[in-house]
Amino acid sequence: MLADILIKIASFENKEQHAYHPRPSNAGPERCIRQIVYHAKGIPQDKKIGDRFIHVMNDSSWHEELTADWIRKSAFDIHSQQMPVDIAELPFISDAVFYHCIVCDKDMPANILHGHIDGIVTDMMGNDYLFEHKALNTFSYERYWNEYPMDYITQTCLYLYGLNKIQPDMTKAILLIKNKNTSQFMEFLLEYSHDTCRIISMVRSDGKSKSDGLPVFENIISAAINKFKQINECKNTDVLPQRPFEFGTAFPCGYCSWSETCWCSYEKEVDSMQTDAVLEGEVEDMCRFYLELGYGIKETKKQQDEVKEKIKEVMKEKNIRKGIAGGYLLNWRLQHETRLMKKEDIPASILPMVTQQTVKEILDIKKLKQ
Repeated sequence: MLADILIKIASFENKEQHAYHPRPSNAGPERCIRQIVYHAKGIPQDKKIGDRFIHVMNDSSWHEELTADWIRKSAFDIHSQQMPVDIAELPFISDAVFYHCIVCDKDMPANILHGHIDGIVTDMMGNDYLFEHKALNTFSYERYWNEYPMDYITQTCLYLYGLNKIQPDMTKAILLIKNKNTSQFMEFLLEYSHDTCRIISMVRSDGKSKSDGLPVFENIISAAINKFKQINECKNTDVLPQRPFEFGTAFPCGYCSWSETCWCSYEKEVDSMQTDAVLEGEVEDMCRFYLELGYGIKETKKQQDEVKEKIKEVMKEKNIRKGIAGGYLLNWRLQHETRLMKKEDIPASILPMVTQQTVKEILDIKKLKQ
């Protein structure tokens, strides 16, 4: 009675997408800038956000509340939850444009980067830390132990930057990530000053920790502001930013609401690239190395693929589809394929019903005849 209706209820509460305005959660380098530009231009989505995903997002908000409740039972204090913060003025956006902030329940000028913090945590010594909470699945949780969550770090630093104007002593933050599947926690202790963020330590609830050799990120605020500036420039022109992800990327491209719009012109773009280029000696060396690896044993296949990717990257950067590198002919192209959607043997009469057309990138490397 309930299992078949609860997910569907989300569709009734899922309103049309809100008009674009700069948000701290969109400021980081991991969030696709091209996707944000489509949103800013008001281009219709290819597909709506799934009803189940709305439940997932709603669950994350409740995980934040659960964590805050546990903090209150400790020697720490948490307060100022959802406190509004005006972070920075964006001079490239008109001050005549407004949007409605749901949390504040009032209209806000779009040229002010505005957000709401998850809270402030005060320790036993009276020291205050900005508190930011994220709830993720196991895969993402484990990934961020080795790959730093730059979107979350950028968002946290933006809040610290805004809070510095009110409380100059507020320079540190706790970015707490919860594993929704196992209820484990991972903590990043961050320090921000003069457009630079330093990770002081990383600690997990299973006892693992890191404190040595952790990175320092410079120009973190200016990079975020420049991203919004580029989005605004693209919004008002016919220009689109370069795709930050490779062709065929499953995530996040496969989950993007504008994935079809984004990639529909890719074949034409490839066809328009140069076809009579002569590349520099570095590419010739990589071609020689690639073919030499091909003569080796099976274990060299991975290394060979890595070299091939580097050659393809150089060709893409130079907008070249076909060319010569010394004694090597390069031909980068797209190739249509028909793949079976099932592994079982399929009768010929229904084969067209269970096949699909796909496109993949091909780079042919051949040695020229002397």
